Amino acid sequence: MNQQTHHLMNLQNCTSQRVLSRVRDLYEVVNPVIGDEGKTSSYFHQFNPQGVTFLYLGENLQVTGHTWPERGTMALDALTSDPNEGLRIVNGISEVLGFTTSSLLDHNKSDLSTPYEFGTQTTGYFTGVRDRWIEDDTERLNTMREIAHTAGFTVVGEMLYNGKDSSATALVLAESHFILRQRKNGTLWADIFTCGDEGSSIQGMNNLKKRISTSNSEIRFYNR
Repeated sequence: MNQQTHHLMNLQNCTSQRVLSRVRDLYEVVNPVIGDEGKTSSYFHQFNPQGVTFLYLGENLQVTGHTWPERGTMALDALTSDPNEGLRIVNGISEVLGFTTSSLLDHNKSDLSTPYEFGTQTTGYFTGVRDRWIEDDTERLNTMREIAHTAGFTVVGEMLYNGKDSSATALVLAESHFILRQRKNGTLWADIFTCGDEGSSIQGMNNLKKRISTSNSEIRFYNR
């Protein structure tokens, strides 16, 4: 049903842990890999004392990364219309940051069978969506804040992207994210990743689903 490919990669044993600590260092390494200059919007959030969350949003591109410098790890995602481009991005970032261990999750099926290393991710794909709050930037952002509050998420940043045929709204959470992408054809993609003491990504998706009028939906859950 979903025409885009979602690559989820867990990265461990970074040989450049210092780069994972600060926005400036990480941006200088990650940005050339993603490329597409002028066609994407980016957001980098600095955590104290260390650690970074970054997001890139474009017409047919979504990339998120969350770093834990003290452990030398990163949770990395790429949502693209071209599966080869998604693989190029996640493999490229892994290589330039010097990760010696990586695992690519199977995005085609739910998997909650194994204990998670980083957190839990829930994705949703909805068709035939015509809810008015989704079409308005302010209403969409306010509704996402309400959903995040109800699910126990801690919002530390926000991001908007408006393209020709699609738009996206992102809430940066404490080491995690909540993103909605909608297209003019009535399709909606939702992506919630939570970790640590953050609220449940599954609860967040259930809260979102109650707000949506849809003709069809597909929900997947991952421990990662």
